[in-house]
Amino acid sequence: IIVQIKFLPEKFTLIIEDDGVGMDQSLLEETNFRSTGLGIRNMFSRAKIIMAELKIESATEKGTSLTITFPHNTIKL
Repeated sequence: IIVQIKFLPEKFTLIIEDDGVGMDQSLLEETNFRSTGLGIRNMFSRAKIIMAELKIESATEKGTSLTITFPHNTIKL
C-alpha cells in the first residue's frame, strides 16, 4: 500500500494505492456504483457531504487507486 498526502495552497489530496486483485472499473463509475458494496457507496456519499471529489480507479489483477481531493475552504474543524 502506498499512501500520499498532498497539501497545496488551494486543495488537499489524499491518495491510497495498492497492487492487489483490483476490481471491474465499470462498477466504480458514479452512475453505476450502487451495484458495488456498501463500503464504496459510503465513501462516495461521505465525499459529497464534505464537498470533495472522490475518484477510484481499478483494474482486475492490477490493484486499486483511491483519490480524494477537496479545496481548503470546505474543511470544517
